[in-house]
Amino acid sequence: MTDYTLTDEMIRKAKVLHACSEAINWLWEQPRTWQELVEHHSSWATWAIINIPGCPIDLNGLDSYDRSSVMALRSDCPIDLSGLNRYERARARCHRLDCPPEKEN
Repeated sequence: MTDYTLTDEMIRKAKVLHACSEAINWLWEQPRTWQELVEHHSSWATWAIINIPGCPIDLNGLDSYDRSSVMALRSDCPIDLSGLNRYERARARCHRLDCPPEKEN
């Protein structure tokens, strides 16, 4: 996904949804891009993807745990289990009935 500037509307939605005050204050300091948010605090980006309606799904820069969180909790997120450990794959499968089964050895 192309990097984009986070909008005032998105920041207001985050505040209404009780995002932490530290994140809200950091976002209001100056215009921020999605990539800056991921680089500054990737768990804030993960929270936004999961909790803010209409937030684009952009997994670039997220670690495997955060990627598995988004896949587990956003039903519209494409499933890609590559690079996830066994626990992370199981977490996604637990929440998503459309997740492919674990391959047997």
